[in-house]
Amino acid sequence: MRSFCYAITDPIGLHMTPGGKLVALVKTLDSRVTVSAGGSAVDAGKLLRIVSLGITTGTQVTVTIEGGDEEASYRKLYTFFAAEL
Repeated sequence: MRSFCYAITDPIGLHMTPGGKLVALVKTLDSRVTVSAGGSAVDAGKLLRIVSLGITTGTQVTVTIEGGDEEASYRKLYTFFAAEL
C-alpha cells in the first residue's frame, strides 16, 4: 500500500472537471485508489463520490493506492494532483 497527502490548490477545489480527469486516470491503473478528506474515504473511480466529499481549496486529501503496480500508480497519481489540483 502506498499513499500521499496533498493540499488542494485549485481555486475551485476538486470539482467536476478535474474529478472527471481523476476518474479517467484511475480507470487506467492496475490498483485500487481511494481519496480521503474530512474523515470520509471514497473510491477514486466514482466521480459523484469524489465530488460529494466537498473538497475545497486548501483541503488536505489523502490518496491511497493498493494492489496492482502501486509504484507506477503512485507516480501517475502524484503527478496528476500536482499538475491539475
